[in-house]
Amino acid sequence: MSIRKCQKFTVYPLSNFPLGELAEVICISSFDLSLRLKSIGVQEGTLVEIIHQDPSGDRVVVRFNESRVALDKAFLKHILVRPLKTSYEMLRDFARVDQLTGLLTRQFAENLLKKELANPPYCLVLADVDDFKRFNDTFGHQAGDKVLKDISQVIRRNLRKTDLAVRWVERSLFYF
Repeated sequence: MSIRKCQKFTVYPLSNFPLGELAEVICISSFDLSLRLKSIGVQEGTLVEIIHQDPSGDRVVVRFNESRVALDKAFLKHILVRPLKTSYEMLRDFARVDQLTGLLTRQFAENLLKKELANPPYCLVLADVDDFKRFNDTFGHQAGDKVLKDISQVIRRNLRKTDLAVRWVERSLFYF
C-alpha cells in the first residue's frame, strides 16, 4: 500500500486511506489539482479526512481543515498523505476491528463484554445468518464476503453511539 518512504514516515495516496482517518497532506503530485486546492487553502501540512463516499464510489467528500470539498475519486491518487496515527495505534485498531465487516472482533469484544455484564442493565442481541455455509459453498466466498459486508453496513447504520456490534466468529472446530 505504501508508495514511498519520505523523511522517516510512509506516504500514501489519499485514495488508499481509510474513511474517517485524519492525515497530513505531504504533497500534491498533479500541478493543476495543486493550484485548485491551494485556492481553497489546501497545501502541504494541511490536515485532511475523507468523511463521505457516494454510493456510486465515483465521488468523495473530503474535509480540509474546516472546509468540505466534493472531489472525483480519481483525484485522490494525486494527494499524498501520511497518517497521524502511530504504528502502535494502527495495529491496535487492526486487532479491535474486523477488516472485512468493520465490526469489532470477538477477541476485543470478549473483554468488553465481561465489563458490561458486571454493570447491569444491559441488552445483548445475537443474530445468525441462516445457511451461510451453504451460501458460501454455492455462490463462492466472494459472494459470501459481500453478504457479510452488506449486513454489517445495515447494522452499523442502525446503531446508537453507545451500541457495539461484533462479528462473533466461532473458533474453528475440526471434525474427524
